[in-house]
Amino acid sequence: MKRFYYIFTLLTCAVVMFSNSSDCRETYAFNVNLHLEKQKFHSSEDIMLDIRIKNITDDEISFYIYDSPVRSDLFDKARGDNADYTTFKPVIFDMKGKNAELVVPYIISGKAGKETLSWMKKREIRLGAGETFMHTQNLKRIYNFEIDKNYRLKMHFFPFIGDAADENKVIIS
Repeated sequence: MKRFYYIFTLLTCAVVMFSNSSDCRETYAFNVNLHLEKQKFHSSEDIMLDIRIKNITDDEISFYIYDSPVRSDLFDKARGDNADYTTFKPVIFDMKGKNAELVVPYIISGKAGKETLSWMKKREIRLGAGETFMHTQNLKRIYNFEIDKNYRLKMHFFPFIGDAADENKVIIS
């Protein structure tokens, strides 16, 4: 009986230590919601996507955002900064499943992800339990939309982009 208790205690300690290690961050802590002001837009209008990231755990969590190096003030952001297509990657596709044309300069130039992130400013966002982070993207600065075509939208959220151990973890909404 003592041997069973000893093994059980060791296993419990190992599980607790492993789950609290810094390199096993999981994406279950994030809830991602997308919101567009309306469903139909004129060709002259900006298509502003509101993204809400909510911490649905009881612990503090964090993720990374990359800003354009020319931005000096966090709140002085052009509508749809070119650095938007890093942590938040909207995926726009038509009703047949064909992706819309990407127009982000550093994506269409074919540069590697690490090279792209190297010239941007990394910022860590920390959310307490129940807190929400709101971000807005101008989809017309990321995609080329054809007139009279219907599109669907989903989001790939990379909370740990730029962190070698966890950068491929993604949340799809």
